Amino acid sequence: MSTRVNRRAILIGAAAAIALGRPALALPARIAVLVRPSQGANIGDIDRFIAQLNGGILATNRYTLVDRNRLGAVLQEQGFSNSAYADPATAAKLGKIVGASHVLSASLEVDVEENRGAFVTTVSFDASSDYELIEVSTARIGAGGSADGSAEAKAPSGGSPTALSKTRRAAIDACAEDLLGKAFAG
Repeated sequence: MSTRVNRRAILIGAAAAIALGRPALALPARIAVLVRPSQGANIGDIDRFIAQLNGGILATNRYTLVDRNRLGAVLQEQGFSNSAYADPATAAKLGKIVGASHVLSASLEVDVEENRGAFVTTVSFDASSDYELIEVSTARIGAGGSADGSAEAKAPSGGSPTALSKTRRAAIDACAEDLLGKAFAG
C-alpha cells in the first residue's frame, strides 16, 4: 500500500473522529531519508543502508516515509547535488518541497581490510556514517553524530573467505542499527 493511500486513510479517519466529537489521532511525522555515498560505498551498499534505515524508522511508529521515487524526482528536478543536501538549510528546503517534517541526512563509507596470515586469511569490513536528523520547520539539527558497524570473515590461508558480500552487508546493517539507536533513541 502506498504512502499516499495510507496518509489519505489517516486523514479520513481523523476527519471522521472530529465529526463524531472524538479526539483525532495526530498524524505521524513524515521523514525523508537521504544517503550520500562516500569512500568505498557502491549503489548496492547505499540501497541496503537506506532499506535498513527505513525499516528501523518505520518500526518506531513515529514516522511515515517520503517515497524514494518522489524524493529522487525532486532532487533531480531542483538540481540538488549529493553535497548540497548535507547542509541543514538545504536539506530543510528539500524537506519542505517533499512535505517532510524531518530529514535524515547521512553518508556511508565502507572500508575493507585483508590480512593474510600463515594459516588464516581474514577480511574485515567497516561501515561508518556521519548523520544529522534535521527538523524541517526550523532547519535545526535535532540529532547528529557518527555511527559504525563492522563484520569479519576468515578462511584457511591460500583461500579467500567465502560469502564476502554477506559479511559486507552485515557491517552495513550494524552501522544502520547503530545510527538508528543513536538518532531515534527515546
